Amino acid sequence: MQNFLAHRLGDAVTVFREGGVMMVPLLLSSILALAVGIGLGLTLRRKLIMPKDLVRVIGELETPSDVEKALARCHESPSPLGKVMTVALMNRNLTRDENQEAVLLAGRQEASAIGRGILVLEIVAATAPLMGLLGTVLGIVQIFGELHKQGSGQIGTLSGGIKQALYTTVAGLSVAIPSLIAESYFSKLVDDIVLDMERLASLLLTKLHSPRMREPAKKEEAKKKDGE
Repeated sequence: MQNFLAHRLGDAVTVFREGGVMMVPLLLSSILALAVGIGLGLTLRRKLIMPKDLVRVIGELETPSDVEKALARCHESPSPLGKVMTVALMNRNLTRDENQEAVLLAGRQEASAIGRGILVLEIVAATAPLMGLLGTVLGIVQIFGELHKQGSGQIGTLSGGIKQALYTTVAGLSVAIPSLIAESYFSKLVDDIVLDMERLASLLLTKLHSPRMREPAKKEEAKKKDGE
């Protein structure tokens, strides 16, 4: 097994060395895509973005006295859902339309933040095949330059050179395909998470602007007017 791995590693080093200058940015792109993919896999977890205790807080929100408890819990859990909930709770005295607009803006900011790395995967998936193709073209240009010097009868040089030139195309596709798969997967995951956050935010707004929540505030205003 060790001999097999050592042989495969040696082949990879040979391909990298013979592939030409474009193998360097392709290698860097693969490392970047791998790092971003691992980072997204660690951060795009529902328990981190939408903690169960905050979801439970929304479900248990029934009276005005629960609002301060919910705010305190949001401050203890600075998650994307907690930040959106904080905006809704802090703006509870506004009209529902105004509060909804503020929550929508906060939700967009959080959605952009949690999915920021996906753009990197999209760029790598789009540029890796082009870099591979560029490396192949540069390699073929170099091959024909050598043939021009040595003569057109060097068929072995031509076939071997084209083989080496195609290494970058293979490398580019090898980087692009996993990056494209990862980009599609994480994009769908972010969309699902955003939809769940929108559902929870809508439920929170409905509870905050329900008659039960507004009634104590109206009574307090009425007492102030009577006192005046």
